[in-house]
Amino acid sequence: IRELGLLYIDCVFMLFSDKYKVTDIYSKMCVAMALHGIPFYVICTMSGDVIDEKNWRMLQCDFQRKDIQVRMFNPHQPHDMLGTLIADFFKEVSWNRSSSDEITKDLSDDILGQTVRLKNLEKKPELNGRVGVCIGFAKEQSRYRVRIINGGVETDLALKQDCISILKPKLLGCMVRIHGLESRPELNGRFGFVDAFLRD
Repeated sequence: IRELGLLYIDCVFMLFSDKYKVTDIYSKMCVAMALHGIPFYVICTMSGDVIDEKNWRMLQCDFQRKDIQVRMFNPHQPHDMLGTLIADFFKEVSWNRSSSDEITKDLSDDILGQTVRLKNLEKKPELNGRVGVCIGFAKEQSRYRVRIINGGVETDLALKQDCISILKPKLLGCMVRIHGLESRPELNGRFGFVDAFLRD
């Protein structure tokens, strides 16, 4: 997802309905795409000829509980949502195409796309300890661009180098020794290879 978000994908549309609901795997996909800077829109509608207002609100609340920003599409009044969606889509794609080259140019893979933890923030101390992804470097500000999920909405921050620390994805492919497991203590002392890093 990191490489696709930084290089190839303009936008992703995810469509759901009352019969095809959002599950945990799709929730994780939304978080991953947001963290890696992939523009995406989640759209939900209802099947059938009649819109049930109660189920309509329940569907919307289900997305909100999962911190996913959703656009509700009423097939009987399509223009209410489509006009705003199309305008936002072109705005997002135009911005991404014009700005992504500048902030990623000459930035090493040692930091670009890596998971980072925020620290030493004085103006917004409530964000200290939060995890995000480095999506670029603004040379004119000498700040790293870091994307986090805040209240279900992706937020880009401009941070000094001493305000971020890279987490452990560099261990991917490395041999490690397991220790400190409480739920499965029989595995402590065993060796294995790291094949994935779960950002959430």
